[in-house]
Amino acid sequence: MTDLVYSKSTAGGVKRVIDLGIMGMRVSNSDRIDLKKEDYLKDLIRVSSNNTIEVQKLSSGLQFFFIIGGAEGFLDKSYETVDASRIEAHGTNTHGATTTIAVDDTCLLAVFDHLGTFVSSAVLRRPLIVKSPPVNWEESDATAVVAAWDKAKVGIYRNENFEVKYYGIWVNDFKHYYTSGQKTVDFHKEEATNGCIFIRDVNTPPMPDRALSQEAQRPALNALNNFEPELIQAVQAKIGTKVKTEIGTMRVVKVSSSLK
Repeated sequence: MTDLVYSKSTAGGVKRVIDLGIMGMRVSNSDRIDLKKEDYLKDLIRVSSNNTIEVQKLSSGLQFFFIIGGAEGFLDKSYETVDASRIEAHGTNTHGATTTIAVDDTCLLAVFDHLGTFVSSAVLRRPLIVKSPPVNWEESDATAVVAAWDKAKVGIYRNENFEVKYYGIWVNDFKHYYTSGQKTVDFHKEEATNGCIFIRDVNTPPMPDRALSQEAQRPALNALNNFEPELIQAVQAKIGTKVKTEIGTMRVVKVSSSLK
């Protein structure tokens, strides 16, 4: 698997075995392992869930799959010697405070339409811990939110409450964490976070340099405000609108539990 990079996480070892199986046990077939290939993603979802979850050929809306461990194999070389499910990274909360956060870089979001046709997918960065006043996001919060997602309805909305504006995909979880305001986790472009999950896109403009004056920061801020990840754009194109309360359903798949 020359170009496939797996970290030292538990999911990394399991995902390597799954991918090898999808390759038919032949490394020469490594081109089958592609997060933009419909057949590969369908196989990954089915095998990782022990045949309990599949992309449906007919559903009432878009089909979202949050695959824990699914990004293994699609990481860069720097992850080979570390556990990508728990990485220390520098971040900024929405109040502008810079902090060191703990993140899980092994997750993948895959989207299919109501007929099971591939729409888009992306590697994610999921904050586990964000601690910088007044934010106190704990790993228990991150775990609880995901645990309440499976089979819940998904929507997309516009958030203009912060310096960086964005379209966010949100899940109407069964514990009502989101609608109560207790734990509000969106999927959105990489910028500041209080616990929201980043959609990683190589074209994402950088955050403004806080060491510069506000005027000097403006071009970078404008670039980031005007950008949306390919996944967000693809979802909006498929539903034919920018925002909508219900656009589909979320399923949660955990690669690390796939093999016994």
